Amino acid sequence: METMQACAGGPRVIEARRGYGPDRRGRRPPPGSELDRTEEPTMIHECPCCGHRFDDADAAPDPAEELASQFAVICAQNDYVVTDGRVSECDAASLLGIRKKFLAHLRSVNNGPPYLSLPIDGSRYSYEMKSLAKWKVFQKTGEEWD
Repeated sequence: METMQACAGGPRVIEARRGYGPDRRGRRPPPGSELDRTEEPTMIHECPCCGHRFDDADAAPDPAEELASQFAVICAQNDYVVTDGRVSECDAASLLGIRKKFLAHLRSVNNGPPYLSLPIDGSRYSYEMKSLAKWKVFQKTGEEWD
């Protein structure tokens, strides 16, 4: 059994047809022949980041949940202070891969991830890791988020 690596990009749906397509010269097999095995299109869910394909939409992992669990691992490795699933502003910026000043700018123009005015580790604002993950996925894919 292969281990699936989830991406923050989330799955996208593409249409695939089973059977033989055109040959090297662009010729298609004659209709009704044994080589013409074109069937109804099948929906395949593909991750835009890594290209991993899933036949079933339910088999595709939720990218925000996967990213939140990766954030939890990073917090444990780097000894970030985590309280009730929240991290400080500095740690949130580090998890998102941006500078603290830019995160403060995003907060001031209401364009960043949702924040709480609950202090953690000397920071005035804190961020929930799940909200950070959803925001990061939104930034990559442009999909709706809560």
